[in-house]
Amino acid sequence: MMPSSAIQQLNELIAEGKVVLVNECNLKMADKAVYAATYENLAKVMIDPRRPNKNKGEVCSLAYAKATGIPVFATDEMNLQPIIDTQLNTGIDDITCIRIVDIIEKAYQGEIAVPRKVCKALWIICGKLKETFDREIWPLE
Repeated sequence: MMPSSAIQQLNELIAEGKVVLVNECNLKMADKAVYAATYENLAKVMIDPRRPNKNKGEVCSLAYAKATGIPVFATDEMNLQPIIDTQLNTGIDDITCIRIVDIIEKAYQGEIAVPRKVCKALWIICGKLKETFDREIWPLE
């Protein structure tokens, strides 16, 4: 479903060691327990039984982040941080959400060193239109 250019860029990032694909099956037993408990907790508030696949990816990813101590979670959901604060953050291994558009904006402003090509790949992987990126988010000059 993704454009082949986005898949190619993602594969390049993986080959360069800048992106790592993870899987909860490879977690240690204690981390699997944290993952399962976190998943169950988040699923109660984020997954609608009538639409069980909506938000499932974020629930899985957040559970993995909590289980492994990943402190920053990139998302495109505007209202995710309050859910994380009430459901997950206890003062130990807290998670801060940052939206993809915020990352791209910081890169565009030169606050972080992420090339336009990588930002565009992130944008496209999130299901956003490349034309919007090129016209509105980070126009070519």
